[in-house]
Amino acid sequence: AGCTEEYKDIWMGAVHVEDVALAHLLVFENPSASGRHICAESINHLSDFAAKLAELYPSYKVPK
Repeated sequence: AGCTEEYKDIWMGAVHVEDVALAHLLVFENPSASGRHICAESINHLSDFAAKLAELYPSYKVPK
């Protein structure tokens, strides 16, 4: 079984949830902050994310 679709050009920004919470606090506490803010540790292709997931959790059937 597993996924049979291909995702050739999908990129994603990953960030730890605690970093997002801290970023929200910093923005809310700064009166001069306005507009949109991006919080991402890195940008990776979906295939790189899947490979890392498979490495960290070898018992999971992660599609390649």
